[in-house]
Amino acid sequence: MTMLPWREHPAASTELLDAVEWYEERQPGLGESLKSELMEHLYFVRDDVVVVVAYAHERRRPGYWRERLQDL
Repeated sequence: MTMLPWREHPAASTELLDAVEWYEERQPGLGESLKSELMEHLYFVRDDVVVVVAYAHERRRPGYWRERLQDL
């Protein structure tokens, strides 16, 4: 299986680090578990590149990340 190049919106990178830290503070290992899950599911492929626009909680500020699509 060939791995595709990976690209994150800069704000998405910050969101991931913040979320991992928050969950790790509550329960060691939980943040890393979250990161592993996200790496498997939250992305789309565009021009043979994996693009991550946001690491967003579906119940918090739904759709706020849509404006980031313009940056791609």
